Amino acid sequence: MEEIQPEKLDHAIVTIRPNGPLVVQGNFIVIDEEGKEMEKRERLSICRCGASQKMPFCDGAHKSNGC
Repeated sequence: MEEIQPEKLDHAIVTIRPNGPLVVQGNFIVIDEEGKEMEKRERLSICRCGASQKMPFCDGAHKSNGC
C-alpha cells in the first residue's frame, strides 16, 4: 500500500485494515464522548476489536488475541 503524506491532504482518508483497526489520515477532528476535541493528530488507528487498553485507539492487541 502506498504511504500517504497526511500533511498534504485537505480531507481525511479512512482505511479499513483486514482484522485490524480503522486507520484515519489527513485533516480531521476527533471528538470524545464528552463532546471535547481530542489531541490533534494527522494519523491515528481506531480499535475495531475492543481488546485495546488504549480505547478508542488501537494498541495492536488484535495481533495477539485472535480478534
